[in-house]
Amino acid sequence: MAGYPKNIEGLLTGEEFRNALIDRVSAGVKETTEAATKAKGMHKTAKHIPGVGTLITINANITEYVSPENQNKSSAERIGRVLTGIAVDTFAINVGTRVGILIGSIGGPPGMIIGGAAGAFVGGTVSSLFGDKIKDVGGKVFDEAVDAIKKVDDKAVDAIKKAEIPASIKKWFS
Repeated sequence: MAGYPKNIEGLLTGEEFRNALIDRVSAGVKETTEAATKAKGMHKTAKHIPGVGTLITINANITEYVSPENQNKSSAERIGRVLTGIAVDTFAINVGTRVGILIGSIGGPPGMIIGGAAGAFVGGTVSSLFGDKIKDVGGKVFDEAVDAIKKVDDKAVDAIKKAEIPASIKKWFS
């Protein structure tokens, strides 16, 4: 029942048997958790959690572009809101997770896991509370940047039109 073969008394001495038994039953929290997650398939699932979280963040913020509240805004401002939202959510959740792991490390590996999850939740909550105000600023900054680039582009086109191009070079393009 303990997982040893029949006729073990001929294989080991009493001291060897005792030491083997102690080694077999003295697994720490880390080893037990690792074995349980591998046995239950959670190990592979846990590897995908960050990617799934990122996809959820991206998809949630893409809705800013088609949201009825933002239809009166320019495309540049809506794109700015999407990009700012993704950045703010990612930053807040990552910082919350890291702080939670740091605080939870006092309790060892289980504390780190619980602290990381709690920190991610707090970071996401903070992001959702203050995210709209930050998205407004990000959208306006992005819109202003696009306008500035358009002005520079228009000035460059005007300068090229005004430039005197020799007739010999103009013939290359006609």
